[in-house]
Amino acid sequence: MASSLLMIFLLIAIAIIPVVIILMFVYKKDKNKEPIGLLISLFVGGIFSCFLVITISRLLSNIFPFMTNYNGYLDVFLHAFVGVALVEEICKFLITYALAYRHKEFDEIYDMLSYAIFVALGFACFENVLYIMGNETVISGLTVGIQRAITAIPGHACYGLFMGYHLSLAKVSAKRKNKILERNNVLKAIFIPTAIHGIYDFCCFTGSVLFLAVFVVFIIIIDIISLKKLNYVAKINRGINEKTKSSITSATAEILEEAKEMKQSVSDNSLVHEANSYNQHTKKRTESEYFTIAPQTSKPTASSNGDTFKFEGSGVPYVPDLMPTKAIDYAPIITKEQSAEYVPVIPEESENQPIPEIPVSHLPEPTKSFCVYCGAKLQGDFCQSCGHEVK
Repeated sequence: MASSLLMIFLLIAIAIIPVVIILMFVYKKDKNKEPIGLLISLFVGGIFSCFLVITISRLLSNIFPFMTNYNGYLDVFLHAFVGVALVEEICKFLITYALAYRHKEFDEIYDMLSYAIFVALGFACFENVLYIMGNETVISGLTVGIQRAITAIPGHACYGLFMGYHLSLAKVSAKRKNKILERNNVLKAIFIPTAIHGIYDFCCFTGSVLFLAVFVVFIIIIDIISLKKLNYVAKINRGINEKTKSSITSATAEILEEAKEMKQSVSDNSLVHEANSYNQHTKKRTESEYFTIAPQTSKPTASSNGDTFKFEGSGVPYVPDLMPTKAIDYAPIITKEQSAEYVPVIPEESENQPIPEIPVSHLPEPTKSFCVYCGAKLQGDFCQSCGHEVK
């Protein structure tokens, strides 16, 4: 008796643990955590959707033969895409929409992703328990549990992710009074998960080695795409009511930011270089280093040749104005009997040499290929997914 209870506990743990791991991962990604009570209600709603699916599937079995009998690839296709995928995704959609779409806590794009995933994994958890506990032996139950832990459970999470993503865009479109985009995204929230789910089931139901190979590759690709999208949305995590004024890609934004920093660095380096030169000249300044004094009897004149300046005459101050670094301060007044010749001092090389400034005209122009709000590809003056205008 004790061993039987232990085995039952083990099978239930195998069914539940993968679900818990994914839910914790999704929850930790959320910067602004959602209320635990809301998430639990969504998870329970996902379990309820499983009973709804069972009821609808039984009704359809009395109408459509493909629900129970497979007489070729067409029947398998209809059963996978309509009898299973469409029915399950519509039921999960109804629960998600009813419990979360108009909820006051739904104020960020990432929120709906987590809501839809919690509903999807509530469904997957209960379905997993039914599959595992339905086996005659413990070994076969463990085998099914392990297989579903790496295929079906992540699969349902992916379906929920795409559903939640498009429901978020639908809410954004609704806030911007764009009913057409709202409707399109609501439909995408149903049919994109259905298409992915249908491909998954079709490859499994055929039993063909070729389709099983396609199934493995498909699962890997979908998991990678879903993880990237989850990370991206978690990173931007924009508010539903937020309106951005820029439509450049993040890569171009980084380039422009680096250019801005470089221009600031150029300015800073120029000031540092000038200050260093001034300090070096001031520190080393001696009369013989800058002026050679010689008696003169010619008329008061001033002449220049390259870097050499000669001033002759009475009352003429030495004030060179070609380069700021050479304007140390006013030299002594030249007497009638003297002339002053400027002897330039070449400063020592400094590590803070100015960097040539890049003209603004040479900077790359902003690229308008992806929406910075939702990441969708742009095909015009506004995002076709969320309605964000390209400024």
